[in-house]
Amino acid sequence: MKTIDMTPTWESLLPVMLAVLENGSLESKRDIRSELQRMAHAADLQVKLEKDRNLSWATDNYPPKWMRPVLLALVKAILKRGHSVSIWLGDDELVIERSTDLPEIIKNLASEFWNMLMIDGDLGWFSLIYDNGPEHDPMVVISDYSDNNLCNEIISDIEEGLES
Repeated sequence: MKTIDMTPTWESLLPVMLAVLENGSLESKRDIRSELQRMAHAADLQVKLEKDRNLSWATDNYPPKWMRPVLLALVKAILKRGHSVSIWLGDDELVIERSTDLPEIIKNLASEFWNMLMIDGDLGWFSLIYDNGPEHDPMVVISDYSDNNLCNEIISDIEEGLES
């Protein structure tokens, strides 16, 4: 049996929705406004996903693609709290100092097999080891972190984001 997709496009629905806003009942106008609000939210989410998809990583294949959502969530959770990020290679080579530029931070993660990510210089740290375990557990990229309120909150945010 052949299936025909009859899903309307938003572009085709817009004239009808605008007509309802001009001539419809109060209830139908409320429903259309609610749908337009939902549509705007969905469009904003898509734009955000597209920006994340276009971030440049250290190389095309590194860090592994299955670790990237955790790394991206980690950096975003730090930046969302108004902090900056410094990245160290090993213990002695500073790659980025106190940056709040998401694309710059992402581009410089995983330039070696191990990074230390510092928050505002000394508020906390995350030790990142790439290819550090099985693909079914992307959190293994965070091999250790400061045991303080800030870092514990960030870890909780990341874990909640992965579950949803």
